Amino acid sequence: MQYKTLTTLTTLLIGILFITVAFSQSFFNTIMGDEYFSGSARDAALGNHRLTSDHPATLTRSNPAMLSYLDSGFSVHFSISGKSLLEQRSMPMKDMFGDFLETGVYVVNRDQTGYGSLSIGQGFTLTDISFGVGLQYTPLSLFHYRYTEEVRAGLSLDDGIIGNKDPLIGYHTLNSTGKIDIMILGTGFAYRINPAMVIHGGISINMIQPASFSLSQTVQVIQESGTNLSGIDPFNLELHTSSGSFTTLAGNVGFSNGVTLSGAYETSVDIVKSLPDSLITFEPSGLSPELTAYLNGYYLNGINASNITLPARTTVGISFKPRAVVPMEFILEFEYRPYSDNNENIYKDTQSWSVGFEYLASGKMPVRAGYEFNESPIPSIPPETAFTVGTGKQIGRLTLDLSGRYSYNNYNYPDLYTVGGDVRPDLDTVQETRFDVMATFSMEIGR
Repeated sequence: MQYKTLTTLTTLLIGILFITVAFSQSFFNTIMGDEYFSGSARDAALGNHRLTSDHPATLTRSNPAMLSYLDSGFSVHFSISGKSLLEQRSMPMKDMFGDFLETGVYVVNRDQTGYGSLSIGQGFTLTDISFGVGLQYTPLSLFHYRYTEEVRAGLSLDDGIIGNKDPLIGYHTLNSTGKIDIMILGTGFAYRINPAMVIHGGISINMIQPASFSLSQTVQVIQESGTNLSGIDPFNLELHTSSGSFTTLAGNVGFSNGVTLSGAYETSVDIVKSLPDSLITFEPSGLSPELTAYLNGYYLNGINASNITLPARTTVGISFKPRAVVPMEFILEFEYRPYSDNNENIYKDTQSWSVGFEYLASGKMPVRAGYEFNESPIPSIPPETAFTVGTGKQIGRLTLDLSGRYSYNNYNYPDLYTVGGDVRPDLDTVQETRFDVMATFSMEIGR
């Protein structure tokens, strides 16, 4: 029966990965990176929350106070995740027959990436105090992005002649690869003040590993015809980042009625980045000065910056496990990050909310779901909303958790590859539909 259950869950995970393999990336990954969620699949299913978990070692970075919940023994947690997104870019078009303005999609990009993280933990008990230690190795920021735009020449035919599709004359491409990894060492303790209250505290040191990533831009010519290829200069950059570290301080207060209050503060850090020999510049063609400033402000300034700043993070939350026949849990979290402090007011401060619940019927797999609301540090990008779902299964000492996340966002941005003589006063519309999946394998040893 356990083998059949494991086979079913594995098949479900492979099915999710197969479905989402058609999508991936985000344009701003090239300059800001996409922060990797280092929690477990259970945490991801409950709205990507960072403060409470049944697998405390997976929260060594975000809430080291949770390490005090570790029982005496050794635990290992391995997570694999697949990130994917469909990107579509469209521009206003005019129907000459009816003077009707419509939107035409001219770029559709699909890509996918996969990553893994490892967490281990050990719990101890000394009279009235229990404590635990955790070690975690996980990606910190992902810089993956792949953009390909087909360029076709306009084909003019005489009336009455049936012609083929406009010929392909080249490609505009923008590719970024690489990631920054982090090693985290944390410890947490717990002390029972009275039968109705337990306090937990913790600290973690987050050590950023040196890394490198590449960023390239090309205009590939297939046919020397047409005028639709951009004149932007190609480049191929190899960037390097230095090591660094930041600290997380966290605390929990648990009550006998099932309520837990949690809070964590993560310090800011500047990651020094090597610069190319010459800064990347942008020569506008057909864009207004306002749009040129827009493009330079949020893209080129980020590429040409001498460091990557990760602002401080303050997170508070509450979880509630009611005394009920059927086990369940409700979680609410709030996060604040002051991006404007260290970025010369280019970016804005952000707030994020997440809510999640778990319901476990007797003898059945848990049902988990959550909702996220995340503001973007870029003023022109609207907030992102996301829905999460998941489940899990205990198989002997092995626990398998699965999660899925869906989000959709759209924003306006100038054309990435301008063409001489092409007057486009309007911004393009960028639509991003993202899917994330995660599986966490947890093993308890010596308990």
